[in-house]
Amino acid sequence: MILLVCSISSDIFRTNISDTGYTSDVIGLRWLESFNEQTAPIADGEKRLLLLDGHHSHRTYEFLTRAKALGIICLGYPPHTTHALQRMSFLKS
Repeated sequence: MILLVCSISSDIFRTNISDTGYTSDVIGLRWLESFNEQTAPIADGEKRLLLLDGHHSHRTYEFLTRAKALGIICLGYPPHTTHALQRMSFLKS
């Protein structure tokens, strides 16, 4: 069992427990909903960009259609580049 933590800001944390120790499609959708709840007020109706690694839970039909409905544009890192490109995640507007 593993505890997965999701945070967009230092004030809000969401956790999830996985029996297998890995994330799943369901956990991915829950995370997307949490991302939406935390960023929608800041975006004020504008679209948001979500940078994702190559995990399969980010490429499901349900995940992508829900993201589109929420106004979230999903962009995946190219394979084998996450370690170099994730440093960009510290950028803030």
